[in-house]
Amino acid sequence: MAQAAAYYNWGRWLAPCPKCKVANDIQPDQTTFTCPACRPDLRAWAIKMDADGFGRPVADTAKQVAAAEQAIEAGEVYGIVWPENWREIEAALRARPVPAMNWLPGEDVADLLAENEARGLNA
Repeated sequence: MAQAAAYYNWGRWLAPCPKCKVANDIQPDQTTFTCPACRPDLRAWAIKMDADGFGRPVADTAKQVAAAEQAIEAGEVYGIVWPENWREIEAALRARPVPAMNWLPGEDVADLLAENEARGLNA
């Protein structure tokens, strides 16, 4: 299984798709992801008419399930490499304004804290 390293950008965790390089939103409890840019039907919607005659968007679960199965068959489910200290990274970044909440693999938490101090921010 191909792996993608998690990184933090503008206050959210992301992982780049190993195939197309699009950034995918991920959560700390996730261990794998499939890229909806490569498999758009993972987010397929349909319109369901309600009793009043209005169309409402609903998940097209049949298309979503088929897309997930196709991704598995094609080897397009990717592992996520998380930093062991992701909680410390988040804590250091929370002191910053959202546009400055950024971390890349290899950056040290001590450096983040020193940057916060230099900016007059309390972590």
